[in-house]
Amino acid sequence: MEENDIFESNSMKLLKQQIYDNKMNDEEALSDRKSVHFSNRLLLKYFC
Repeated sequence: MEENDIFESNSMKLLKQQIYDNKMNDEEALSDRKSVHFSNRLLLKYFC
């Protein structure tokens, strides 16, 4: 039973870490997209 509890808590930790990582990746991707969008607008402004 105790061994099972340890396994359970470890898998929960992993799951939480994964969710956290995904959230961070989403935020990074979002800021990347914003900066790309911004630089594209700058290019359009200067070349059109």
